[in-house]
Amino acid sequence: MNRPERRAEAMRLLEVSEADILAMPHISDELSRIHGAVRRTNKRAGLTLPADPIYWLNTSDDPDARKFMSKYLMIPRHLRRACPIEAVCKACEISPIRVLQLVTFACVQMNAQAASVIATASQPAVVQRAVEFAMQADGHQDRMLLSRATGFLPTPKSAQTNITVTQNARVESRVLAAPIPEQTIRRAIDRFNDAAGLPPVNTTALLPPAEPIIGPPPSADPAYTIEPEQDDGA
Repeated sequence: MNRPERRAEAMRLLEVSEADILAMPHISDELSRIHGAVRRTNKRAGLTLPADPIYWLNTSDDPDARKFMSKYLMIPRHLRRACPIEAVCKACEISPIRVLQLVTFACVQMNAQAASVIATASQPAVVQRAVEFAMQADGHQDRMLLSRATGFLPTPKSAQTNITVTQNARVESRVLAAPIPEQTIRRAIDRFNDAAGLPPVNTTALLPPAEPIIGPPPSADPAYTIEPEQDDGA
């Protein structure tokens, strides 16, 4: 059975047609680029990290990833490589863009964990090499770094900014006195007259001069003259 026949058989088992694949986003090329990038990285760095996108997807615990893998593993082993990944996405009703996101996230996460493991596993050899250089006559910088790493010498602190807040800090407030009402009214009248093109108003002539409300004393008014009383015995 050649590859086209294996492809047709896998799609028949998934109950997916070629028209269904054409109607979906195509991610096979992007997954191939991810596969090639991981392989080139392994070759340059001498690593053996897995490069198969299906492997990365199988490491994810996302519900969509588990749903995809359950459908993918239903395909016979000899038909899986010939089956397009878009057909599996159609069979489990998951967007190919979502599957690409899951593959990328799992690849980044697993590679970060692998880098941490490699760094931890290499740390004893790195420390041993640092000790060898520190014991040389011109290894004063290595000795300094090693002493700081082991806590024998204090680590220099970087620039720090300290902000101190006083609890009983005095807050000076300025109290502005409001203008007297007469001045406010006069300004309002002047602005209104200026807008209307009227002459300014002389506020001193608005009211007549005040008249006294207390009259003259009773002794000065003839109507209120009090006659002295006559004594009957006089």
